[in-house]
Amino acid sequence: KRIDHVVSNLMLLAQIPEKISAWIVDNDMEVFYVRNFFELKGKKGEIVSVLPFLSQRTLLKTSGLFYGLNNEKLRIGARGLSNIMLNSTASIEVEQGSVFVFHYSRLRGT
Repeated sequence: KRIDHVVSNLMLLAQIPEKISAWIVDNDMEVFYVRNFFELKGKKGEIVSVLPFLSQRTLLKTSGLFYGLNNEKLRIGARGLSNIMLNSTASIEVEQGSVFVFHYSRLRGT
């Protein structure tokens, strides 16, 4: 895979108006761009990464993930990588900034 194409597709996803439901799917992974509240559906034990986009100080809360965040400032290159779903749903609430949610799902291909 070409990393420049991957980054370009993420940038395009971030430009889609919030009222339009859109995400990227690739084999066993899906990527969502979240500006407000998002409920992720999956399975217990699946991997989820929540990475801030552009903002140096993204403020968010999560539930249903092993490493929970509660009104925490997430910075680029810091926490948010390789979390684990505790149940079949997890929620991400962004209060400031925006994030990409990477969900590695066992629903496809296994």
